[in-house]
Amino acid sequence: MKSINDTFIEGTIHNRKGHSIVEVEVNKKMYDSHFPNPSLLDSIEIEAIPCLLSINMDDCINELFYKIEAISLDNKSWLGINQTIVHQRK
Repeated sequence: MKSINDTFIEGTIHNRKGHSIVEVEVNKKMYDSHFPNPSLLDSIEIEAIPCLLSINMDDCINELFYKIEAISLDNKSWLGINQTIVHQRK
């Protein structure tokens, strides 16, 4: 398992399974993961999108092990998609 700064885990989104659930490959295993910005899913084509994940600690969605924190649409830079931290600091 490859991690970045011991905070995020690299994975690959393969398909959408529900409103805010995507199937992610991590270390050659598939996991259902929470995608916290489902409106973004409506505007992108999901086909092997690199992503950064964190271990899901949200009690409301505890059946999902990972939460998507960022995606890469160009394989060069990361786009943060989890706005929870931004909203908590207001």
